[in-house]
Amino acid sequence: MTMRQEEASIVTNEQSKKFSFSEKVSVKKIKISFKAVNGLLGAIVLALFIFHLSCGISRDAAGVQLGKMKTNYNELSEENSRLDSKVSYLGSYDYLKDKITALEMVKVDKIKIITDNGQVAKK
Repeated sequence: MTMRQEEASIVTNEQSKKFSFSEKVSVKKIKISFKAVNGLLGAIVLALFIFHLSCGISRDAAGVQLGKMKTNYNELSEENSRLDSKVSYLGSYDYLKDKITALEMVKVDKIKIITDNGQVAKK
């Protein structure tokens, strides 16, 4: 080794003693308990599972309710169709002609209004 290399090595040794990282800065080691981390992760997973399960149950309940509403809608649509056809039949000429004939109704030619002292109706 040359003189310069020896001086450089001495200077670096002295500098490393002066500026030793462990002497100037105290490093606090954080101890992590794996049991605590596993417990925390387990609690998070359990909470997410319960949340997912409750969402699924409410979704299923809404699906059942939707199915009942569709069934009810179909039943009401059929009843509406049946009532519409009944209204059409009751308003038809053939039905009314049969009723008029059965009640022995006749055509009115002249209408007379019976009045009492000029009034049609009394209170």
